[in-house]
Amino acid sequence: MAVNLKNTRPGYEDDPTEVSPGRPHPYHAIKAVFSSLEPGAIVCIDGGEAGGWSLQLLEQARASLSMVTTGYLGFLGNGWGYALGAAVGDPSRQVVNMHGDGSSGFHIAELDTYARFKLNILTVVVNNHVWGMSQAGQELVFGGKTEARPASKLSPATKYEMVAEGFGCTGARIDKVEEIEAAVKKLSKVDGPALLNLIVSDKPIHCYTSAMVNNTDDPDVIVVPYYDNLPRPRFKEVARRDSDGAANGSAVPVS
Repeated sequence: MAVNLKNTRPGYEDDPTEVSPGRPHPYHAIKAVFSSLEPGAIVCIDGGEAGGWSLQLLEQARASLSMVTTGYLGFLGNGWGYALGAAVGDPSRQVVNMHGDGSSGFHIAELDTYARFKLNILTVVVNNHVWGMSQAGQELVFGGKTEARPASKLSPATKYEMVAEGFGCTGARIDKVEEIEAAVKKLSKVDGPALLNLIVSDKPIHCYTSAMVNNTDDPDVIVVPYYDNLPRPRFKEVARRDSDGAANGSAVPVS
């Protein structure tokens, strides 16, 4: 029987909808968001892990146009500006501004612009309370070696929906997969911009993060997450002499 990519079942489809620590699986949460949109939206995708899940599920949105706003070098936060341009360029369509909680912090004050011009933009903050790719990369490289995860945590107390309301947008917070459809449909009908603070688990690691980290136990390789790994330099002792003639040992790399 012939098999093509469109018929291939996604690897996360059979994962439970709720995972540790009792929050929705990001795959199922974003799938529910996209499936609840009316066909024909413009989707702007920002963020690291959140962007990965969104890209994988983009077909569910039945979008008229989609844009990966982080660009070739992965600059976070550009989605706010892309969504703004899309909404001004085609006010007849809903614009969906996808973010992680990390990327959303870069230019979240654009919500004020969205509100002042009553732009038809639904911002979705996929909120797992961490810098997802940073924590995932540290887990892949140092998991089992140390519990330290420096500079990877974000605050679970941050209420992005209240930030949105403070700028004059409509906001909502959802932490159950079964509540997502109704929330997305309700927010999509408001007159002006809205924001959904979508709480998800930080535990699943997206496969593209694993591929980008390229972890290995090879002792001759230095793992450099998100870049090319490096060969580990080897050193040998060579003798050199001081000005007084005494021999000293020094290390030089062996090519």
